[in-house]
Amino acid sequence: MLDRRLLAIPSSTVPFFGPAIAGYLIGNFSYELKEAIIYISLSLIPSLMGGVILYIFLKSFFLPIIISQPVILLASTTIVRKTNDNVSITYSEDAIEIKVIMKRKYQSNDLNQLFDKAYNSAIRKIRNPFYTSKLREIKGCSPLKVRATEQYISLRKDCGTVRIEVLVGDNTTKLKVAMPW
Repeated sequence: MLDRRLLAIPSSTVPFFGPAIAGYLIGNFSYELKEAIIYISLSLIPSLMGGVILYIFLKSFFLPIIISQPVILLASTTIVRKTNDNVSITYSEDAIEIKVIMKRKYQSNDLNQLFDKAYNSAIRKIRNPFYTSKLREIKGCSPLKVRATEQYISLRKDCGTVRIEVLVGDNTTKLKVAMPW
């Protein structure tokens, strides 16, 4: 199967529009920032080459052209990555519920690995140090409980009063954490 992020490299050579298209492809199909940085660095050189081609035709705009190509690539990747992930924290009388919705599908043959990928990605999105320290302790708790339906696979771990549930669906992955005050 073709890795769609590889399309970002040749598309980044097109002046002006190429870096934006490459940034969209990288941001939309990279699950982690580490993966995105690899493809951004691979796309920077063709993007600068596209800037040089544009400079050949527009000689008086050298500096804006050369600067704008990598900036457009980085900005479009960042914007797409930020809009794809959503974190919400809900407080009730007796518990705190954290929901992380990621608009991407994680795939793996091993369910523990699938849970860990979604869990680690979601933990990076939660900014409160109190919650992250409490959630880091969950990894070594109870075994994974799996429930499958037609729409999604539910992966759940319980650790005392804290409960983590990852719902892997068609195009979204949701992480729900419920913990008492």
